[in-house]
Amino acid sequence: MIAPNAAEVLNLVGFVTGTAPWQQRIDATTDLVQAVAMARGTGAQAIKLYAALDAATVKRIGVEAARQHIRLIGHGNVFPAKASDLIDAGVKYLAHAPYLIWDAMPTSTDFTKR
Repeated sequence: MIAPNAAEVLNLVGFVTGTAPWQQRIDATTDLVQAVAMARGTGAQAIKLYAALDAATVKRIGVEAARQHIRLIGHGNVFPAKASDLIDAGVKYLAHAPYLIWDAMPTSTDFTKR
């Protein structure tokens, strides 16, 4: 979830939430070659994974990020993907250590159950 003020700032500079090169919404249909290249084009040296990503999508992001030589950072979990999925995908840095406890819980796509 993006704070309303973040959405307002994106709108002010001409972007809809999730479409800016530095803040992209990713799903199974995203062209990751383009998405990672857009992030790199901003001067970013890493991509941070926030939320609502499954293990397969995280893995796809990891493969492309490695190909384009950009680091991955992730929240301790990005639900439904778990910390172990992030590590398997090549994430080198995990933020918000308390989220790591969720790695031991059953996988759920229902964010309200976390």
